[in-house]
Amino acid sequence: MIAGDAIATGLAAFNTLIAALIWFKLGRLEGEVSNMARFESRLTRLEGKFMGKSRV
Repeated sequence: MIAGDAIATGLAAFNTLIAALIWFKLGRLEGEVSNMARFESRLTRLEGKFMGKSRV
């Protein structure tokens, strides 16, 4: 159970890092405001996925 939580936390942190890198690259090409909204929605979806999986 502890190992499962650690794995889920690690995956969530890794995906957050990837999302931040995507947001940074997009932010250099397009407007900052729209990218912040996209980044937040992606992050929310990722958190929902991992929270759902870690509870099961």
